[in-house]
Amino acid sequence: MASKLIIHNQSRTHDYRVVLDGTDAGDVFPLRSIAIDVPPGEHQLSFREVGENDLPTACKPIHMTIEDEKTLELSVSTKHFSIQIHDRQDTLLNGRHGFLCGRICDGVRIDNTIT
Repeated sequence: MASKLIIHNQSRTHDYRVVLDGTDAGDVFPLRSIAIDVPPGEHQLSFREVGENDLPTACKPIHMTIEDEKTLELSVSTKHFSIQIHDRQDTLLNGRHGFLCGRICDGVRIDNTIT
């Protein structure tokens, strides 16, 4: 079976490329959403901007474990040249300080050292 990632782009101007386990998994355009089927298990998720002419932006990846037939909804945006990933409760999943670890929704666990 498969699980699903739903990603909402909150930016009015930035296109993002979804990078799942080091491989491009699709693009999400401004103020749009994308759904990606993923196998259950452990994954690394990050983003990068599509446009080559834009200033460079950083995105710290998140490490997640998703169970079979579960759906994870995330939002992505850019602030201060950093791509930020938030869950449905607006928790920043790839911040710079502290440690984030635990369930963020039914069947999804995040294990990230945030430095």
